[in-house]
Amino acid sequence: MKKNIRRIAPALLVLVALATLSFMAKDGITLRLRPEQGKTYTLTSKANMMTMMEVQGQTMNMSQNMETRQSFSVKKVSSAQSFIETQIEAIKMTISQMGMKLEYDSEHPEKTSPMLAGQTKEIENSLNKPITATYDALGKLVGNDLDPEMSQLSNVIVELPEQELTVGSKWNSTKSQTVSNVEINVNMEYTVTAISKKSVDVSFIGNVESTEVTGTYNGTASINPQTGIMMNSTTKSNISMTINEQGMSLPITMVGTTTVNVKDCVTPSFAQQLPKNEPQEQVQGLGNTALEQTIIRWDVQSRPQGADLFWRVVSKTPDVISTNNKYLMTTPYEATKALDIRGLTHQNSSNVRIILRCEKDGYMPQEKEFDVRMVLDQEEISAFFKLVKEE
Repeated sequence: MKKNIRRIAPALLVLVALATLSFMAKDGITLRLRPEQGKTYTLTSKANMMTMMEVQGQTMNMSQNMETRQSFSVKKVSSAQSFIETQIEAIKMTISQMGMKLEYDSEHPEKTSPMLAGQTKEIENSLNKPITATYDALGKLVGNDLDPEMSQLSNVIVELPEQELTVGSKWNSTKSQTVSNVEINVNMEYTVTAISKKSVDVSFIGNVESTEVTGTYNGTASINPQTGIMMNSTTKSNISMTINEQGMSLPITMVGTTTVNVKDCVTPSFAQQLPKNEPQEQVQGLGNTALEQTIIRWDVQSRPQGADLFWRVVSKTPDVISTNNKYLMTTPYEATKALDIRGLTHQNSSNVRIILRCEKDGYMPQEKEFDVRMVLDQEEISAFFKLVKEE
């Protein structure tokens, strides 16, 4: 069983990368990529897949569920280009085959199945490493450090048509990339099904062109007409390939469904929960306001443990003063306590960040950033640092 998983791992990486692609991108609308500078978004991708393999004349079925969380921030926007920084924050995966269940959770590595130990290094190396991408106004990638096997940003920003669109309009695009040394072209055709002030809804079909891989796609998506960003999509895929390993031919077919959702880090549901009697109340550090008394759960882990943990406040509003690093304790750190950030209000909380910093002798320091509005909404700060040894 372990041998089979190792043997097909490169092929599965190709299939997973393909199966999770969601190439998205009043009468008449012209779509352009116009994200708001300074905005940060969270992208969540969920893929449910079934893989069928022919091994020595026998069919083996394997189900896979994969969840990916990725953030992207709009650093700079001009009339011609958008500069975006993105990082994969977490990946969770479950594989079931022949009554055996294997699990991987980047945020809880202690739960990783022993049989997957050593098999997830490529995934772990891609986590929490900011990379940059530059797009033109039509959503065409013109400069990037993206890893197409891991990054989901191509599911959110897609090439848009130059012409004006109405219901029934169609446009085509071709995406070329290399996944695990396999050259792949994906041809997509989009059809506009509805247009409103809030979204441009499309249906799409697609096919894969490659000497080693074949496949088809179909699904639906919604694009924000103001920003040109795809906010949600559902894709059904059917991908096939054959690999040759140690004199054996292994036909592999993967069918599945992938959903992608994008959320602005300023959570609307939190704004709806503003206390009526405290619209502009500021935190005075005295424990006498509803905002300050919000209880936050802290759960910060690291590998290895025993690292020093610090936190600081970074503010873009004059009402809140940025702070220097303050020592919390060594990891693992678990606590339940209220925030105490002077000058913080519900209205300005989206302009305030909490930075966690993890340090340990012999290892490179790491930092993670949290939007205070989301922290208050979720009532939790949860993080895992996988420290890398200094060379």
